[in-house]
Amino acid sequence: MPIVERQPTVRFSARNTEERVRILENIAATMPRSFSANRACGPLDEAEAEMEHKTIHFMRHGQGEHNVAQARWQSESRPGVPYSWPDNDPDMLYLDAVLSDKGVEEAAQAHAHLVSLEPQPQLLVCSTMRRATMTCLSAWQHLVGRVDLLAHEGCHEMGGKHTCDKRLDLDQLKHTFPQVDYSLVVSEEDPLWSTERESWDHLAQRALGFMKWLMDRPEKVIAVTCHGSFLITLFIVVLGFPASVEQAFHTAEIRSVHVLDSAAERARRVAILVGLFNRMDQDKNGKLSLEELRSVYGHDAQEAMESCDADGDGFVTPEEWAGFILDKMPCEAYQLCVDSVEEALSNAGQ
Repeated sequence: MPIVERQPTVRFSARNTEERVRILENIAATMPRSFSANRACGPLDEAEAEMEHKTIHFMRHGQGEHNVAQARWQSESRPGVPYSWPDNDPDMLYLDAVLSDKGVEEAAQAHAHLVSLEPQPQLLVCSTMRRATMTCLSAWQHLVGRVDLLAHEGCHEMGGKHTCDKRLDLDQLKHTFPQVDYSLVVSEEDPLWSTERESWDHLAQRALGFMKWLMDRPEKVIAVTCHGSFLITLFIVVLGFPASVEQAFHTAEIRSVHVLDSAAERARRVAILVGLFNRMDQDKNGKLSLEELRSVYGHDAQEAMESCDADGDGFVTPEEWAGFILDKMPCEAYQLCVDSVEEALSNAGQ
């Protein structure tokens, strides 16, 4: 069944979210785009289906005890947050905050939907923080022990300053969650903990690195359970979703997306086109003359030359030819072009 998105529970305040969105929009404008994504509300279109892609089910943890404390704090019009160290939480009462009773219920309710979700994940990934791990173990309980469940520091919540976002030491986590594979976690103590809050720029770079790791995995369907600030950063900066407050996740909200590896797919297509170019290049001088183009394009050779010859020197280089096909022609025309050139070369015995 397609995913049914959860009803709102806890979300960032509107004012804070708007501020975050503005920051993330500015960061996104400066970062190269390696991935594109769309909500998995149905099958990929034909052009997208040909591209290297994964289906990823992203989930924010259920309501945490720190979320409850923050709501109470705000209702009393108190400044700051209750888990700020050392000013409001010197004893670290909210250290690596766990789920509230409502959060436990939210995770269990999510399982009722996820058990019949298609496609089912081939890999479970969770943040190293307790509330995300607890949510993952409950919401995906039918897969625990059947597929790998990896903890990953890369999807840790924004670190530093807030005690709720300081994870337990690694030995404690291993003892608490024996079902989880912590082999990717190398630091005994939380590497993101400091007296200063992690910057949004650093979080964005971390989200990009995490996304690259996901795309390098062999599994085609992956479930990730993590955190609000991390997810809004990933969706706006890394995946290129519109910068809006709607990108903020509610607690226990699940969003399924198809993620396309734009960079890897382009490199694959360039390699195919260069291979065809080399077959067209009969004198092997690294460029195509009008006569060589005519062997493939026939009467359309002159038009092909004018379209591809970006520097106007009367020849077409591999970069010019591949660049025209990938950047100037519609995406869906790529395969048609490859097939027609391949057919023409075979007919010409090249």
